[in-house]
Amino acid sequence: MPWKEQRRFSLHMLRDLGFGKTRMEEHIKEEILELLERISDQEGKPVKHAYILAPSMSNNIASLVFGKRLKFDDPQRERLDHLVREVGRLAGSVSWQLFFPWLRAVMSTFNIGNNGTLFRVMHEVKNYC
Repeated sequence: MPWKEQRRFSLHMLRDLGFGKTRMEEHIKEEILELLERISDQEGKPVKHAYILAPSMSNNIASLVFGKRLKFDDPQRERLDHLVREVGRLAGSVSWQLFFPWLRAVMSTFNIGNNGTLFRVMHEVKNYC
């Protein structure tokens, strides 16, 4: 597919999702206010930024996909964030299979590593949606 065609398709899909529209802007503004509130709640104490930023980013995505945001302490949002972190962690741990695909059979035979865990986590994320 030529570059111009890909660009046109991407812009069309983004517009359909609300990109450049006031509705999307309002969702993002609402999430920024929540993020700033979470940061101010820390009162200058050190904090792992991933535990504040990840929920904010996932809420922006949720507002696009589901049409509503989830509360910061919503168990569903917390579970989804955990699953997304797990996919990232596990995807890195199985990347060796790209270079040594034959080792997968050895790892499976001796039940070594997270064989199948990434698939199960991704399946749970898919079922969540």
